[in-house]
Amino acid sequence: ILKEYNRDSFIISTKVGRSSPVISEMFDFSYESIKRSTDESLKRLGLDCVDILFAHDVEFAPDPNLIVKETIPALNDIKNMRKTKYIGIAGYSLSYLRDVIMSSIIELDFVITYSRYVIFDESLNEYLPF
Repeated sequence: ILKEYNRDSFIISTKVGRSSPVISEMFDFSYESIKRSTDESLKRLGLDCVDILFAHDVEFAPDPNLIVKETIPALNDIKNMRKTKYIGIAGYSLSYLRDVIMSSIIELDFVITYSRYVIFDESLNEYLPF
């Protein structure tokens, strides 16, 4: 259906990091898994490039160093291959996200967290204008 529209008329975002419906195998943030998952998404979408690519729920990695040393470099390589325009990470824990950002030498285009700046939870304030 996407082929019916001008590619510049919409923005496509997809996420990587969840690779299996089996709970014990659900999260895989390894370099190869990120690249494979991206290629699978592009194939399903029938596209050569997505606008935004996120590693989702990064706090479920067995070690934050995996995100810094494999996941983010894989995202960056995918961006350099022009399979995405923007890269980022998504998760819940603000301190975890901050620590990953501060540990990475690769600059991310986006960081997404959820439920952190609402009437009953303004904890995002302590990280702004980070």
